[in-house]
Amino acid sequence: MSEDPTEHVQEEIGHHASHAGQESDHGHSGVGRASRWITAAAMTAAFLAAFAAVTGALATTHLTEATHRRIESNDKWSYYQSKSLKNYLLETKGEILAALDRSAPAADQKKIEQNNVEKKHTREEAEALELLSMAHLRANERFELAATMFHIAIAIGAISVVARRRLFWYGSMVLGAVGVAFFAVAYIHAPVDEAKGRDPTTIIKQSQSTEATATSSARIKNEGER
Repeated sequence: MSEDPTEHVQEEIGHHASHAGQESDHGHSGVGRASRWITAAAMTAAFLAAFAAVTGALATTHLTEATHRRIESNDKWSYYQSKSLKNYLLETKGEILAALDRSAPAADQKKIEQNNVEKKHTREEAEALELLSMAHLRANERFELAATMFHIAIAIGAISVVARRRLFWYGSMVLGAVGVAFFAVAYIHAPVDEAKGRDPTTIIKQSQSTEATATSSARIKNEGER
């Protein structure tokens, strides 16, 4: 597991917040009011760190799912190719028998038709799994973007505590809110194919429907603002 890039930053914020609180307890002039917002900044960083941890875990989960779905899709395409090869051999056999004025066995034609049905179904599954893999990859990118915003917000929060500049704390909260917005978008549009027994084709159609609805809503909102 990779090291959290904001772990040391959070420790630094906690250290300064604790130090500010001790100064306030000892009655240092002008420190009491400062210690309050510094403590609040430390709590903000803690909440952002929790969001970053959850977001990072979800990003990893969707990246793993994208890889698994791509592997499954490759397996389906391999099976599709094997059926195509079998049909090619059976058709070649029929052509050779026809050249010899002999009829091909009825079982061969029946097998070709059966293979064609299986090929069609397998191709649909393979294409659906490819789209599903891409949907998981998009979800991973969105969650990664949200996690990046949280990490930047935590870093700016640390600057506000160390430099005793409340404006930076406000900036960290704004970036944190942006990260929450990205998280919400990623969560809403994330595919949910983990449910057992669900057909990949149905899942990807539902995912595409959700994406289309969101795009349509955004378009309507933009037209209303105009």
